[in-house]
Amino acid sequence: MRSQRKRDLVYNTLFDRIVTGHCPAGTRLREERLASEFKLSRTPVRDILNLLAQDGLVRRKPHCGVQVAGFTADDVEEVYDIRKALELLAVDCAVARIHLQRLRDLRARVAALAGVSDVARHVELDQAIHGCIVEACRRPRLTAVLNQQLRLMRHFRYMGFKDVGVIGRTTQEHGALLDALLARRADEARTAMAVHLEEAKRQVLSSLCAPREAVNARNPARTRGLVSKRRKPKS
Repeated sequence: MRSQRKRDLVYNTLFDRIVTGHCPAGTRLREERLASEFKLSRTPVRDILNLLAQDGLVRRKPHCGVQVAGFTADDVEEVYDIRKALELLAVDCAVARIHLQRLRDLRARVAALAGVSDVARHVELDQAIHGCIVEACRRPRLTAVLNQQLRLMRHFRYMGFKDVGVIGRTTQEHGALLDALLARRADEARTAMAVHLEEAKRQVLSSLCAPREAVNARNPARTRGLVSKRRKPKS
């Protein structure tokens, strides 16, 4: 039992390092170093890395070992589409059950953070709002799947909040969602959730593409060469 708890602790530690960006894409995770750091043998470390691979957070590459996986635009689209479908279902299940005082407390926190540019506090509040809805839906399997998805979203949350302007829009979206839930209006809550998640997806995609666009802007000759190469007809 103690051994399993240790494995769970190491798994959660590595999971958090990856989704928070502490271990960026491309970082090599060496079994021997992790075994030494966490005082485990290499076999449980290998098992933990396999679990992270199942989560899509790491990949095994020939001659390179295990590396932290990067996220593509397609990955973001897929993750957010899955999350949207699940969270809309959670809203349907939770709207009549969710505790009104918890909603009022969250609404007060949203108002208190209006105009505040502390990204960490906004991310924490975002997690609290979505977590409250998931908890209230009282569907064990749905809750388990959604909690896993929400943990994976931590990396995307920080990406989405890079633009200060996003904070103001997110504050409005959170307010609209909580107001609909407080009024027990399922259709309005679903609409507010859908708008919120679509906007979050758009912001993450924008943040994901920004570094690539910046590189192209610094090297326009390379960009023109790539474009002309793509357009060159086959002989």
